[in-house]
Amino acid sequence: MKLPQLLSGFLLTLPLLACSQAEAPAQAEAPQKTEALQAATPSSDKGNTSAKPQNDYAKDALPTGDSSRTSLDWPGSYEGVVPCTSCEGINTRLVLNSDGTYLLETQYLGEQEAGAEPEVFEERGSFRWNASGGAIQLESGAWYQVGENQLFMLDRDGKRITGALADHYRLGKQL
Repeated sequence: MKLPQLLSGFLLTLPLLACSQAEAPAQAEAPQKTEALQAATPSSDKGNTSAKPQNDYAKDALPTGDSSRTSLDWPGSYEGVVPCTSCEGINTRLVLNSDGTYLLETQYLGEQEAGAEPEVFEERGSFRWNASGGAIQLESGAWYQVGENQLFMLDRDGKRITGALADHYRLGKQL
C-alpha cells in the first residue's frame, strides 16, 4: 500500500521539480541582460556638467513594470500655449505617433502684424523614450514627461520645470 502512495507522491512532485529547474536558466539570464543594459546606457557624471541627463533613453528596450510608455494611451495630439519671454505665448501642438515619429507645430503669438495670422513653424522627426519609460526626447533635444492625457515640457536636463509658471508648461491631449 505504501508503494502506490509513494509513487503517486513522486509523480505529483516531478512536474514541480521540472518547472523550477526550467526557470533557473531564465532567472540566471536576467542579471546578465540588466548588466548589459546598464553597460550600454551612459550614466551621468556628477563632476561633469556636460554629462547627459539622468533621463538617458533606451531605443527599443521596454521598461520593466508599468510606465507611461506601456500603460498609457499616449499616441495622439497635444496642445497648449506655453510661456514666451519675447511674445504673448507660443501656441504649441505636438502629435505623437505610435511608430515613434512626431510633428511639432509652433506659433509665436503677438509677433505678427495686426490682422495677420501667426506663422506656423513645423518640425518633424522621431522621438525616443528614456530608460524608465516616463519621458520622451524629440530629435531637436526637447524633453516631455508623458502623463495621463497630458505632456509636461521638461528643461534641457530632462527635469520638471519649477517656479511660478510651471503649470503653464503643459500640453493637453485632444480627445
